Amino acid sequence: MPESVAATRVGPIPHIMLSLRGCTCSPKATAFAGRSRQTRAILSARYPIVSLYRVEVSGWDKNQTFFVEKSDLEWSEASSKQITLSHAVPDGAVVFVRLVPYLSTEQSHPVAYETEFVETTAEGRHELRLHPVSPHTGERDASIN
Repeated sequence: MPESVAATRVGPIPHIMLSLRGCTCSPKATAFAGRSRQTRAILSARYPIVSLYRVEVSGWDKNQTFFVEKSDLEWSEASSKQITLSHAVPDGAVVFVRLVPYLSTEQSHPVAYETEFVETTAEGRHELRLHPVSPHTGERDASIN
């Protein structure tokens, strides 16, 4: 089913795309930005806003082979952050996600995420939900220098 996608430059990140799923982008739907907060909340619930970011994902697949793959990071209120990869990644694995720079002078740093398997698509790609990984803070043994 085709989706309408409205691309826009939003804030400091120039490659955000806003998508209204299931929407034909009628004048009512595309003009929601100037409406009241209440109207935007209603439209957001009816046509959830999804931000897409071009990212580079790296990690180890189910065969313990290191991979680097470009994908689109889908960030929405409903599903949080999701990616689709051709590599099969174990549920609970840690992957590193880095924004692909829009300009060659921009730099981005990889961020660690834990994967949650969602489904395998009809095309054989693997859809994963991403959860932030927090560094473990533990007490160091006093006898170790």
